[in-house]
Order: sequence, then C-alpha cells, then structure tokens
Amino acid sequence: MALLRLSEQQVEQFQDLRENAMALHVASVRARPSQIVFVLGSQIVLVPDEQSTRQISEILQQNWLESTEQPFDDQVRVRNFRSWTEKLEEAPALVPSSEESSYLVVRAVGSSSTIPPSPPGPAYGHLPFSSTCGANDVFYRCEPWPTSRRVNQASETIAAGTFAFPSSELPFVPTGFSAVGRYALPNLAPARFRWELQPVMGTPMHCGASVPLYGQSGGGVEVYFTGVTINRGPIANPVRLPAL
Repeated sequence: MALLRLSEQQVEQFQDLRENAMALHVASVRARPSQIVFVLGSQIVLVPDEQSTRQISEILQQNWLESTEQPFDDQVRVRNFRSWTEKLEEAPALVPSSEESSYLVVRAVGSSSTIPPSPPGPAYGHLPFSSTCGANDVFYRCEPWPTSRRVNQASETIAAGTFAFPSSELPFVPTGFSAVGRYALPNLAPARFRWELQPVMGTPMHCGASVPLYGQSGGGVEVYFTGVTINRGPIANPVRLPAL
C-alpha cells in the first residue's frame, strides 16, 4: 500500500479544496487518524514508505512520463496514465487536513523513514502579502500527472486556492525534481508537467517565498490565487519537463 487512486467522489472532493502547497493536499486516513498521507494532483494518494519510493522509480520508466526528447501524442499519454491509475488500489476514506493543523502534520511526517523531517516553525501561511495580477502577468505551476484537476481548459479557469509561481522563476525550475525542491513539496514523484497561466488583470492573489518543508530547501517565489481565476484566453496543454 503506497500509491493509491482516489475514487471519483474523492477526486471531486479534493479538487474543490484549497491546496496546502502546489498540487498537494495533506490528509489523514479516517480509520487511522495518526496516518498522514499526501494527495498529489487531486488524483493519487502517496503513502510515504519504501514501497512508494519503489513504485515511483518504476513509473519514471512508463511511457506517459517519457523523455522530452521523444515526440509523443498528448492524448496517448493521458490514456496511458489513466490506464495506469485504474490498476492501483483504491484509497481508503480520507480526512483533509486544515491549514491550522498543518504544523502538526509536518511534525508527524518528519518521522517517516523516506522523508526527512522539516525544521521547526510555522508550516503554511507562508505567503503573507496580498496583491493583484497585472495585465500581462504570466504564471506557471508544475504537477506530477499529465492531467490536471485544478486547471480547467474547457472553462479557461483555475480553481480557487491554487498555487503557482511567476515567470521570473522559470530559470530555476528546469526539471520536475527541481520544482519539488524549490517549492518544498513532499512529492516523491517529480512535478514534470508545467502549465502556463495568464490570469485576467486584477485577479487577487497572495505572494511570498516558499518556506523549507519536508526536508526540502524551498526558497522559490510563489503565488496563491484566492478565488476562482479566469484565464485571459485558452490554456495550452502542459509542457513536459525532464525529471532530472
């Protein structure tokens, strides 16, 4: 029991919740409240253990996470990803962790054998400044899976409570694993799929620096869209980053 798939009902639950970090929700198992898990991209549950490390090593070789040097059809990649998820065991009932309880969550996860402990201090609420988007601002977000449940291409909107980073960060995020480290994510999976977002002018957001968490350095500049965000136009398919 390491990587598990959410039921469609659970997917809908988490995709409507505000993120704890970019493409991340923290939760606990309802039947075992002390067991902390991570919901990645509102679709896959990661139980931090040795099995999850092995599984992710294996999926790095799957063709929906293939090298960016090889041409590949987006629809084929998504179909293969969905086929892979269907083979995973279904996740148990989960209880999302509130931002208020995140400090305790981080402390609990720090005892994991696969994720180094985080330094003491506040866990979330690390984007203290309020601002609004300019007319030509462009932002990005990296996710571990080729489909997104927070970026809606059909409606050209971004879900409320979504993290992203400004275009000035692009030189520092050339790979999926660099996104994991720079934005202090516990994801063992590299965040290889990068979405480009262009919010309409005046969109409210919070901004600041990612603080160290889960043994990751953090330090990246982040933004957080507080409400449902309208994009200035069509949202393109994500760009695939190399893992390393």
